[in-house]
Amino acid sequence: MTEQRHILLVNDLPGVGKVATAAMEPVLSHMGFSVALLPTALVSNTLDFGTFEILDTCEYMKKTADVWKKLDFRFDAICIGFINSPEQIGIIRELIENQRETLRFVIADTIMADEGKLYNGMTGKNVESMREMIRYADVITPNLTEALLLAGEDPEQYDSLSHREIGCVMRKLREFGARSVILTSCHVPSEDRYFVYGYDAGSRSVFRVPYELKGTRCPGTGDIFSAVLTGGLMNGKTLEDSTREAVRFMSGMFEYLGDREPGYMGFPIEAYLAELR
Repeated sequence: MTEQRHILLVNDLPGVGKVATAAMEPVLSHMGFSVALLPTALVSNTLDFGTFEILDTCEYMKKTADVWKKLDFRFDAICIGFINSPEQIGIIRELIENQRETLRFVIADTIMADEGKLYNGMTGKNVESMREMIRYADVITPNLTEALLLAGEDPEQYDSLSHREIGCVMRKLREFGARSVILTSCHVPSEDRYFVYGYDAGSRSVFRVPYELKGTRCPGTGDIFSAVLTGGLMNGKTLEDSTREAVRFMSGMFEYLGDREPGYMGFPIEAYLAELR
């Protein structure tokens, strides 16, 4: 019998909507992993509705991490998403340090901004906290806006960078301590195409994967991308191959949606899991 592999999701837990842990857990479970959750916040519903309630879980995270340390729970990978407060960074850092004996990967999605600006409620302190977090991750997956903020650059130029300039952003992130880097939502105006860019620290190789931008907006897209990427890495694929599989899956997901609008609920991921390789 194959030994069970355990992945910890450190992300928010929504009551309604397929985002964050609610979107990632079905993907990773379908891929054969045992999934544990450490919620960074309890969220009533996806934020796209405009009205929501968020309960910070910082104290719960501290106590849970202490209990898990006593029980010697071990994880093969930790996948980090939304961080509700800068104080949670220290909790996550200590958790990673305590798990280093068994950890194969730490993947961090630096959720804080998009389309040239920070999300509502996010400040410069969040950027500083995320900049600290990337030093503890093996792979980071910011979108280009988040990458520019982390690199200390103007995020409003997210839609106007050249291929060379995007490469410079990746190098700056590595100067801040990032190892492998995946940049999503990269529009290159000179080619009028969208790409996911990547740098693999293991092979020291740079790659990019083209994709078509679909008009349909779907909450939780980044969470599903991170889950497929994490599953690929855990299954022994290279970072580039894992990225290509995540892009393929996401592209097919939007093809499956067609003209149907998922609204604010997120993608009905269970209906599409059979397409995972």
